[in-house]
Amino acid sequence: MFISLRNQVLKIILLLTCLGSLILHLCVPINLTAVDIGRHIKNGELILQGQGQVLYKNFYSFSYPDYAFINHHWFFGVISYLIYKLSGFDGLSTFYIFLLTLTLLLAFDSARRYSNYILALFVSVLSLLMLSSRAEIRPEGFSVFLVAFDFWLLQRFLQGEISKRLILLIIPAVQVFWVNTHIFFLMGPVLVGFFLWQAKLNKENMVQVKVLQQLILLTIFVNLINPSGLWGMLTPLNGFKKFGYELAENQTVFFMIHRFGGEIVYKYFIAAAIVLIIGMLLRIRLEGAKAMPLVILGALVTIVTFRAVRLIMPFGFLFIPLTAYYYAPYFKKTWLNYILGIVSIIGLFCYMWLIPVHPKIGLMPNVNASAEL
Repeated sequence: MFISLRNQVLKIILLLTCLGSLILHLCVPINLTAVDIGRHIKNGELILQGQGQVLYKNFYSFSYPDYAFINHHWFFGVISYLIYKLSGFDGLSTFYIFLLTLTLLLAFDSARRYSNYILALFVSVLSLLMLSSRAEIRPEGFSVFLVAFDFWLLQRFLQGEISKRLILLIIPAVQVFWVNTHIFFLMGPVLVGFFLWQAKLNKENMVQVKVLQQLILLTIFVNLINPSGLWGMLTPLNGFKKFGYELAENQTVFFMIHRFGGEIVYKYFIAAAIVLIIGMLLRIRLEGAKAMPLVILGALVTIVTFRAVRLIMPFGFLFIPLTAYYYAPYFKKTWLNYILGIVSIIGLFCYMWLIPVHPKIGLMPNVNASAEL
């Protein structure tokens, strides 16, 4: 009894340490000259004042203000403005840190449901460097949260823990929010499609298959509920067009290694991708076609992340449940989990030592000084 209680306490301490490590690395001051949060706040203010041009036109341009523009993240601006008015930049930082920490918790719980507590904790520790690689406040924070949330809901639905009425209500409602918040909203129906594929392969509950068939149609249809209608729904298909100059965040991993070889996160991602790929092969070897939905999902996420480094942080969150799923059958012995627990502790120390932090929330000192004169 005492040993069991001690083990539970140690597990909770390790999880809290993991979450705390991420929080510290996300406490990065806002540099208004380098990030877009100032524009998002202004967008939200103008929208709430009734300035509809922000939704459809190149509103801030002097030379070409009437150029057609689909503002696919307008609602993030509204949320940012309201938080800013309520609690300033400190509140914005705190909210964003809370959002990503909650995302890690959801990803951890999905991993735990596929495997066990220690393996889920281990892969969470492995992902920390990737999770904190884009600490700036961005609308994609909602996308990574909603990917983790949808994944968690769909997983629980297939495991029989969520009713069909609840899943048909929550995920389409989430999708309406998502399509107005960030361009990665396409991941909603994509995730439903992969879980539908998995449900068909299981052949255990055809009711789940029918529900997911309805759900994928709903999650596609509700994407029309945005200010630009069909064109807003199709925006992700044009999301990586040429902008007239090369955006660093849209470059490939190998391009960034060549240009910024000192940045450890790019090489770390390659190592994580190798771990993921080996896991895919092991799971296919064990289960064959039944493993294909989550294997193909992992392959898709890995490929697109190699093509654009901005996806390393989202990859890090999906890495947690997918890696746990791939390796779960091979880590059932107690002694292996003790080793994983020890390695997790070492990994947390390395993360804090190799990537030192000087935590601060709110604005970077003096970054807004000229505007305040």
